[in-house]
This record gives sequence, structure tokens and C-alpha cells, in this order.
Amino acid sequence: MRRVPAHSDGPLGPTRRRRTTAAALFSVAAIIAGCTDDGGSSTATTAATTTTVPSEPRVDDGQLLIGLLLPTDAPLVADAIGQTAQQVVDEINAASGVLGRDVDLRSAEVGTSATASTAAVNELVEAGVDAIVGPITSTNAVTIIDVASSAGVVTCSPSATAAVLDDVPDRTLFFRTIASDSLQAQAIAETVDNTGSRSVTVAYVDDAFGRPFADAVIAGLRTRALQVVDEVAVPADHDFSIAIDDVIAADADVLVALAAGNELASLLTALGDADPTAFDSVITNDAVRSAANQAVLAALPASLRTRITGVAPQILDRRLDAVPIVFSPQVTDCITLLALSAVQADSDSPALIAQQMAPVSSGGRLCRSFETCAQIAVDRQIDYNGPTGVTELNRVGETSRAAFDRFTITDDGSDELSDSGGLTVSL
Repeated sequence: MRRVPAHSDGPLGPTRRRRTTAAALFSVAAIIAGCTDDGGSSTATTAATTTTVPSEPRVDDGQLLIGLLLPTDAPLVADAIGQTAQQVVDEINAASGVLGRDVDLRSAEVGTSATASTAAVNELVEAGVDAIVGPITSTNAVTIIDVASSAGVVTCSPSATAAVLDDVPDRTLFFRTIASDSLQAQAIAETVDNTGSRSVTVAYVDDAFGRPFADAVIAGLRTRALQVVDEVAVPADHDFSIAIDDVIAADADVLVALAAGNELASLLTALGDADPTAFDSVITNDAVRSAANQAVLAALPASLRTRITGVAPQILDRRLDAVPIVFSPQVTDCITLLALSAVQADSDSPALIAQQMAPVSSGGRLCRSFETCAQIAVDRQIDYNGPTGVTELNRVGETSRAAFDRFTITDDGSDELSDSGGLTVSL
């Protein structure tokens, strides 16, 4: 790690910012994997964007056809998403469908490579889809956004969270119903604020995932007048047991630890080995709840494990009568928003659907289901709020308001909800 001389941050006090030379090698094309079948792990990877040409307008044929991208490397999440998508489409069709016709659902399997991702999207485009629900991971997102947008097709991802996707060119055709890492950063900052402590150290793995995430968290902390005592950027290939000395040396009350799944577990292990009581509270991102981390977390000293609070987007429908299916709220929101937008636009043209995605999610009469919303939309503006009760997209297709779970770590390393969807934050 490389130290940068201290500089003044006004009323928040001095902050030392550390960056490694590896930061200079980062490019906009670098992206991370978003949520997986365990609901939280992420891995840093890279992908190259492709050059596109303007697309021809899609034909409005009067039937909404939605494509579904199902990951080949995550069968559990593929089954969950497929099950939810079919259920939502069946409910829409039972309510007289869209534009007087049933909504049709097609699926394609998407692999992990850019080539496989492109092939899956092209398969759906050739089938004539108006919109695509997916991809699941942020790794695939840049390639898929580029290919689908070039074909003039709307894309809505229920689970790609990477902050780097905030600024990917998408011709206003890409939407997310999952809270992005930028929004999760605000939830983490709010959780820190709720501890009552005022001094914070932020430690993160210095890669395509951790770097923009940390920047967003630090910005959120500062807007809440919290003192960021230190920022520690740990190179991904660094010995965490050495890096943790710098993390502890800042002598803050709270540690915010940000990393992908196994790296976050390694960072916490290093803290547990060095000084498990160095911080009053340790706040982490959603990757800590990865099933792959359970044994590692169980092995942490209890004095550290009981200080950890995780923050994660609410990805289960918590209503009493709901079946707990991962990403069910986000998949439901994607498909329902697409259908309601087609109703509002009176067209299945992707360009017209895209123009209505944000308006139907805010500013009108509240409604929770497609059937109710479609009835209201006949003569009024609607404000669709899905299974979480908080569904709101901004003008650039990002979720601007979302519900978050907060959880603790049990003795066996699993997570236990302490606040289910009780934290709602906005950009």
C-alpha cells in the first residue's frame, strides 16, 4: 500500500487517502459480478465493451414479448428467477394481458463469457423480444447492455448492482430494479450514523468493485457529518494480515469493510487475528452473507462476530403470505414495470416502453399489482410500488429509492435479520 500525505477535509478533519499504483490501470471497461445465487457475493473481473451502430426502430406488433436471461453457472438463482417470471406473466395474462393480448415469455441461457452473453442476447433479439429481463451479474451487464441497446431492446436487470454500471452508455434502454452499490453505500453510511459513533475508518479491497463502492460510502459518511479518520485501500493480492495493522492504527470507533465475498471474509479474519475488539462496530456490505463465507465467519472470535452488522438490498418478499424466492421482488418489478409501461404507452415499442418506466414508478396514485395499476392507468398517472413497497426509478433508469435488510452474524456463521427492509434510503 502507498500512503498519500494527509490533507484537510474542512470540518470533518484530516483524512489520509491511500491509493496503489494499480489504480492507474483501472479502466471503465472493468466491471464486477453482482449478486449470485447466495444473494450477495461479488467478484472482480474485466470485460471489453464493443462498438455499436445505431439500431433500427423495433416494430410495434401489438404483443409484448419479454426475454429472460438465465445463468448457466447459477442454477438455483436461474430456477428462482424463472419461477418468479412465469408467475408474474401468468398473473398479468389472467388480468387481460397487455394491449389486449397475452404477454409472451421466452428464455435463453447465458454463460459467463462475453461471447456467450452476446449469443444469448442475439438469440432473444432474433426471437423478436421487445424487452429482456437480465443479466443476473454485473460482469455480463456491459456486454449485454451494449448488444441489446444496439438492437433497440429494453433491458431490465433484477440483480446487477455494480456502481460502475451507473455510467455505462445504454441509449436510455437499460434499467435496474435492484439497488445499485451506489445506493447500498448510502444505506451503509446511514447504518454507521445510527451507531451513534462519529469516527470511521473505511477499508476496502482496491479493485473494480471496492474502489467506486468506497468512494460512494465515504461521500455518504461525509454528508452525515461523520469523521472519516482514514481510508485504507488494500491491493487484492496483498497480505491482509499486514494491511490490517494500518486499519487498526487509525483508532476509529467504527470500521466499514468493503470487498467481494471471500476477500471480505479474509479481511475480517485478519482483523480477528490482530485485535477483534479494535472497533466498537464493524459494518460490511452484502457480500459477507455469502454461503461460501459461513465457515470462515463461524471461526471468528465471538468478540468480533457480535460486532458485525451487514447491509444488503432486500431481495426477498417479506410479506407474510409470500414464498421466499431470491430476487423475487426485483424480477416482479422488472416485468410489471415493462408491462405497465406498455399499457401507459399503448404500444409494445421498446423506445416508448422505456420512456414510461420511470413515470409509472413515481408521482401518481399508489398501486401494488399489475391488475390494479392497469385499471388506474386508464385515466390517471400511476405510482407502482411492488413487493417491497418501495419501487422508484429515476430518469436514467436507476433505482433511486430502495429498502435494505440489516443483519448480524450468528455463531455458525450464518446471517440473522435484525431489521428486514426497515431501512429505506434514497439517492
